[in-house]
Amino acid sequence: MMIFLTVLKVIGIILLVILGIILFILGLILFLPVRYRLDADADQRIKKYDGHVNVTWLFRFLHARAWAESGEDGNGIGYEVKVAGIKIMSSEDDVQEEDEELPDHDPVLGDMDLGEEVTVPESGGQDVAEKNVTEKYVAEQKKPETLVSQDEPDPIDDRVLSEFGSDAGDDKGFFEKVREIIDKCVSAVRNLGYTIKNICDKIKQILLDISYYKELWESAETQEVVADLLEKTAFLWRRIRPRKWNMRLHFGFSDPATTGEALGVMCAFNPLYGEHIQLQPDFDEEIIEGDFFLSGHIQLFFVVVIALKIYFNKKLKAVISRFKRGRRKDDHSCNNRKKAA
Repeated sequence: MMIFLTVLKVIGIILLVILGIILFILGLILFLPVRYRLDADADQRIKKYDGHVNVTWLFRFLHARAWAESGEDGNGIGYEVKVAGIKIMSSEDDVQEEDEELPDHDPVLGDMDLGEEVTVPESGGQDVAEKNVTEKYVAEQKKPETLVSQDEPDPIDDRVLSEFGSDAGDDKGFFEKVREIIDKCVSAVRNLGYTIKNICDKIKQILLDISYYKELWESAETQEVVADLLEKTAFLWRRIRPRKWNMRLHFGFSDPATTGEALGVMCAFNPLYGEHIQLQPDFDEEIIEGDFFLSGHIQLFFVVVIALKIYFNKKLKAVISRFKRGRRKDDHSCNNRKKAA
């Protein structure tokens, strides 16, 4: 009995340790912030446009970065992911894999040297050409001549018969043509009426749908859901927004007056960005040059909490369901509820 209890005790301790490790890892993932940083710089004079994005977690235990660099000294577009300083994924590995997949020789030509000249005997080519000409000439000689069939009617007899028989059928053919024209006109008017009626019905349905969605949007339930979503979005933005950002812009146009006008427009928005943007106008040279910096962190705990609250919001699900159903299905369901009541 003591052995059995000891085994259960050991198993319980192991399970508790495993559970503690899982909770510790979840705590690290949810509460340790994921830090991000964005750097960009541009210089029109040397055609240089660079951008770098860095994402780190757990004191750089996980480090991912991406870049886009132009110019002669640039590295192009790429990415890299490291775990504990060990590179596990990068754009260079993808390029090497693509190079390994390329075959070393042509599967059709095999190992044949492409530098060797392939000679074709001249006599053989000439014989083939003469043979083709001879076969074409024989085929043309064997074509049967087109003969006039004796069963074909004489066009002169048809003209004579048509002259004698046309007077007898003129009256009948005239009334039939008039009748056909009248029938076509009546059918066209009837179809036009149906078409106009269908168009009017569709316009009426569209106006009713617009009225339905407008009333649904202005309803108290929808406005309450929208206000709740805006509040949650604002709370989440305060948690994930960039903590630091800075921008420097050195600009100038060919016309100094245009440079002054652009400076005036940008200064009008100074209360919004404050000291985060430094403007350097140049009235002597046409230039666009500057750099941009942004950094912040995101705690996944707040993202998960807000996502769960939105997912389990019953009022939001009801409003979305009514928008998806549309006017006709919503009216039908309301009628069914009234009948059931």
